[in-house]
Amino acid sequence: MRRLSAVLIAVAGACLGLLACGGAPQATLASATSSGGWGNAHRVPGVAALAPRGFAYAVSLSCASQPNCTIGGWYTTRTGNRNLSQAFSVRDVNGAWKLPQRIPGLVVPAASFSTLSALSCAAQGNCVAAGDPELGVARVVNQTRGVWGRARQVPGLAALSGSDALRTIDALSCSAAGWCVAAGNYWHPPNGFPHSRGSVTFVVIEHNGVWQKARLIPGMAALNHGWLALISSISCDRAGACTAGGTYRDRSTHALRPFVVSQHRGVWTPARAIAGVTALPNASPAGESGIGAISCTSPGNCTAAGRYTDTTGNVLPFVVTEKNGVWGQAQSLPGTVPLDPKFNQAAITGMSCPAPGQCSAAGFYGSDLNAENVSVPFVATQVNGKWGAAHQVPGLAALNLGNQGAITSVWCGTPGNCAAGGFYTGPGGSNFHSDVPGHAFLVTESGRVWSRAIPVPGLAALGSRASGVSLVFCGRTNKCFAIGGYVARTGFVKGHLFVVTRG
Repeated sequence: MRRLSAVLIAVAGACLGLLACGGAPQATLASATSSGGWGNAHRVPGVAALAPRGFAYAVSLSCASQPNCTIGGWYTTRTGNRNLSQAFSVRDVNGAWKLPQRIPGLVVPAASFSTLSALSCAAQGNCVAAGDPELGVARVVNQTRGVWGRARQVPGLAALSGSDALRTIDALSCSAAGWCVAAGNYWHPPNGFPHSRGSVTFVVIEHNGVWQKARLIPGMAALNHGWLALISSISCDRAGACTAGGTYRDRSTHALRPFVVSQHRGVWTPARAIAGVTALPNASPAGESGIGAISCTSPGNCTAAGRYTDTTGNVLPFVVTEKNGVWGQAQSLPGTVPLDPKFNQAAITGMSCPAPGQCSAAGFYGSDLNAENVSVPFVATQVNGKWGAAHQVPGLAALNLGNQGAITSVWCGTPGNCAAGGFYTGPGGSNFHSDVPGHAFLVTESGRVWSRAIPVPGLAALGSRASGVSLVFCGRTNKCFAIGGYVARTGFVKGHLFVVTRG
C-alpha cells in the first residue's frame, strides 16, 4: 500500500478510533437547520486534567443504549524526562458525562507505553477493555455496574505463543454482558518487528463472564504461508455468533490475501479466503489485498470491505457480502474504478450496516504523486444488496481547500440514515503538518441522501486551532452524537476531547 493510504488508515485506525456500538431507545429527531441539526460541541469533562501538557485520544466508542455510552482511549503525559501513555474510559450516564477513570491493570506506572486497543459494552456499565500495558503483553479487563476490575493477561496465550512472543488484541466485540470475543495476533520478533517466523492469529472467548483459554483460529495454518496473518475486524451480533476478518500470506503467490472466519453457536468454522479478489478490475495476480472492516446484522449476514492492488500499482477498495451464511464474490466499489486520472488510490475507512444488504461506507480518493498527498473523502450507499456509486462528500470541496481530508467514522441508525465525521484542511497544505492544522467536519445521510458537510459547530468557542472527529454513533431513531479531539490555541494542555449531539 502506498504512503498516503498507510498514513490515513493509520490515523483513522490507531488515533481516531473504531466503533463497537449497540442499539438505542426512542428519541425525536430534530429538524434540519443550517447546522444540520447538530448542537454546539462541548468539552468532555475531566479529560484534559489527565494529560497536562499532553494529548488525549478517543479509540473506541460503545453504546449499550442511548444516551448511555462509554468512550475508551489513552492519553499522554510527561513524568520527569519520560513521556507516558495510559488508558482511560469516560461514561455518559443518562445524558451526563462523568469524570474519566483510569483503567486498572491497563495503567502501569513503570510502563512508558500503555494504551487501550479496544472497548465494547454490552449493557450500561458493563464493558470489556483490552490493551497492552507492557509491550507485547495482551490483557483484558471487565467493568461491572460501572466499576472496572483488574486487568489480566489473556488466559493460555503465553503457553500458546511462547515466552518470547509479542501479543496484541486488535479487535473486540461483546454481544451480551459476559459474552465477548477478542481477537489478535502474536509474533516472535527480532528487535520488535515480525520476521520469517511470522505472525499468528488467535481468538479468546468470554463465556458467561469467564474468559476461556486463547486458541488459534482454525484453518489458518492451511491458508497462511507463515509470514503474516493479521486480524483487523470482528463483529458479534449475538452470543456465540461472530465473524472476523483480516489478512494472510498466500502460500502460492506469497501475496497478502483477505480471509474471514465465523463462529456459529460458539463453534468456530475454519477460516476461508474471500473469492473473486484476483478477478476484480485490473487486479494484479501478485498484488496485495486485505479486509479492513466487517459489519454483521444477524448470524450469517455480514458485509466486509477491503482493498486490493491493480496491475499498475493502484490501491482500490472492494466489498463482499455474506447472505444466509454464504459469502459472495468480491466486487469493486462502483465509482472508484477507473479512478480519476489525478488519483492513484482509494480506500474505505468506515462502514455501517443496520440491516442485511443495507450499508453505508465512507473513504477517500487519494494521490501520492509528486509527494502531494491529495486526499478527497467519499461516501457510498448499498440498497437491497446493490452498491451505488461512490461520490465525493457534498459541500466538502469548498472546505477542504488544502486537499487533505478523511472520514474516520460512519454509523447508521437505520438504513439510509447515517452520520459520518472526519477532518479537512484549509488552504495551504497538509493536515499532517502542525503549521497547517486540520478541522473537524460532520455529514449526515437522511433517506439515503447525503447532506452538505459542515464544520463542527461550537469548536471556535472552545478555542480550537486544530480538530478532527474520531467516532460517530447514531441510535435507531437517528439521534446521533460524535466524539473528537482538538488542540487549543492557548494554554499548556495540547489535546482535549469534545462531544457534539444531533437530535
